[in-house]
This record gives sequence, structure tokens and C-alpha cells, in this order.
Amino acid sequence: MRLFFMVKIDRESLLNLIDKNKQYIKRLELLQKYSEQKFLNDWKVYSLTDRYLHLALESFLNIGKKL
Repeated sequence: MRLFFMVKIDRESLLNLIDKNKQYIKRLELLQKYSEQKFLNDWKVYSLTDRYLHLALESFLNIGKKL
């Protein structure tokens, strides 16, 4: 037996999450300009990359929860 549950999706909330995710991805793209050496040796670049990657992944998970 299959049960299907209808879940109302809050469109505005979902779109806000998608917009935030796009911002995080854009910031990660900006950080791609740094060489591997700079990435590994500069704690600021490393930390920013780590943080935005974390936020982007968390955002993907939150989007999945909304669906």
C-alpha cells in the first residue's frame, strides 16, 4: 500500500533559500581565482571557502527539506 502526503510548499521561503544558495555559490566562484598554494597557505581564503561551502551544502539540505 502506498501513502502519499500532500505537503504545501511555501514558495517564497523556497525561493529565498534558492537565492541564498546562489549567493554562496557566487562567492565560492570568486574564491576559485586563488591558486592551490594560496588556498593552502592563507587561512583567510581557506576559512572563507570552508564557510561558504558549508553554507551552500546546508542550504541544499534545507531546500530538500522544503520539498
